[in-house]
Amino acid sequence: MRHIRFISLIATCLCIAASGLVALPAIAGSTEADVEAVTKEFQTYCAPCHGREGRGDGAVGAGLDARPADLTQITKHNGGTFPFEAVYAKVEGIDNMKAHRSSEMPVWGFWFVTQEVGDSTSLADAKPAEDRARRRILAIVTFLKTIQEK
Repeated sequence: MRHIRFISLIATCLCIAASGLVALPAIAGSTEADVEAVTKEFQTYCAPCHGREGRGDGAVGAGLDARPADLTQITKHNGGTFPFEAVYAKVEGIDNMKAHRSSEMPVWGFWFVTQEVGDSTSLADAKPAEDRARRRILAIVTFLKTIQEK
């Protein structure tokens, strides 16, 4: 079941990216507003733990059991390749809910879908909200790819 969900997630990511629905810093033609929006998302949701520059030195992170990851070193720790799908899974929350383990990292996929749905109780609003949440996660992961140190 988990493998099917992961394959579905990868297919969704590829479809969204291929459709051009996501304007990101790493994609040619991004506007300054696009870059500003994803930077704001990072500063709002990631920086409290991971720090303003993503180095794992955020103020909230100091109070956690495990120090937050230095997000500028993901590529370095993965043999020189940015593991886009794995990072997406971590941000979305797929990797956070392993059996008999907990994670201090929020399940952002659920959080973003909840924000996007808002007060609506319509099933018709659920799919567009999920798509918007996925685009937000894709934007954050693409942003993380741009801050990698060599």
